[in-house]
Amino acid sequence: MDLFELYKISDISEVKGNDEAVRQLSNFAAEVQAKRITTPPLVYGPPGTGKTASVHALAERHGWNLIELNASDYRDSSTVKRILISSATSSSLFGARNVILLDEIDELSAKFDKGAQASVSALIEQSRNPIIFIANDRWSRSISFLRSRTMPVAFRKVPVQSIVGVLERLSSKYGIDVQRDMLFEIAVRSDGDVRSAINDMYAVASAHQKTLEVVGMRDKKHDAFATLDRIFMANTLTASLHAASSVDIDSEMLVNYLEENVPKRYTDSSDLFRAMSSIADASKYLNRANRSHYYTYWRYTNVFMSGGVSLAKDNYPSTAERYAFPRVIKSLSASKEERSAGAAIAAKLQRVINSSIKEIRRTDLALLAHMAHISQQSGMDTDAVQDFFMQKYGLTPKEVSWLEANYA
Repeated sequence: MDLFELYKISDISEVKGNDEAVRQLSNFAAEVQAKRITTPPLVYGPPGTGKTASVHALAERHGWNLIELNASDYRDSSTVKRILISSATSSSLFGARNVILLDEIDELSAKFDKGAQASVSALIEQSRNPIIFIANDRWSRSISFLRSRTMPVAFRKVPVQSIVGVLERLSSKYGIDVQRDMLFEIAVRSDGDVRSAINDMYAVASAHQKTLEVVGMRDKKHDAFATLDRIFMANTLTASLHAASSVDIDSEMLVNYLEENVPKRYTDSSDLFRAMSSIADASKYLNRANRSHYYTYWRYTNVFMSGGVSLAKDNYPSTAERYAFPRVIKSLSASKEERSAGAAIAAKLQRVINSSIKEIRRTDLALLAHMAHISQQSGMDTDAVQDFFMQKYGLTPKEVSWLEANYA
């Protein structure tokens, strides 16, 4: 059984719990088919409620050529122009209607090129083909420029009974052996997120023991451990990619969570080696993306940290040890005061040392600490040493002592 097959719907009528949103999108599709110019819809709402699935179902029904981009594809104006402008003013090779879908539009971060906002706005004005935007949060500041130019289509959390109906239909269609009372509990725990409910049903069905212990009570902002479970237990690339994309933390943090917790689940040395190698590759492409601002590298990060880890195993993951918060984050938090003190001393020294604060911290702090240590070892009075550093470098006795404690 492939998890990707569970997500697919054959018609928009299969989207449950959001009848009004489905009606609005169906009306939009009728306008598109009639070749009337219509305001682009901004489809928004919580994850897993059927937003993207509805658009794909409409495209399937009407034979649209769907040109789809997500957050990693439109981080700068040149990408928007290169990919979209020609699509906005032309038909497909075989005469089908081009429809442009910009998914995750509210995921534009502080790194997002402001020129891309202008390009997206220009796209709305110039496009002869329909455009659909999808977001989780309509009120995100990053897409405030879109609100007056789009038609809001709201998706809500899906009711429990509707989710149960979806799970029962899928379990019957694909022969998934999960009891109805367990399906009901999965639906309750999903908090209105159909995709997460499907993920959890798949996890339960794939487990050696059919138990809800493989899924936890869902908290949208603290869902990292549940995501780790889904990645470690997934047996397909699609399933693990969906797990990684649905968590409400950024890629760098998820890489840290995986690095910390893979050894707690992968007990076979070969499995562990392959998984940690994939995490190293994910970190490599993440760093390349951040340094070069070429965010297509994020795609490789996502594949390595999800599918690379999931498919690294030949053995069923252990559940003996509890997950842990990444130590690297704890370490950075614990050393914040020390790092701040070092930066303050380096800023003082910059008045007399002709170098950058970064270079002073890298080389000069250790050198000065060594000078103070050697002076005291040679028999020089502590007060005399501190007086020297006060007069020469403007450092207080407390700062000299800090240097000796941390750099000598």
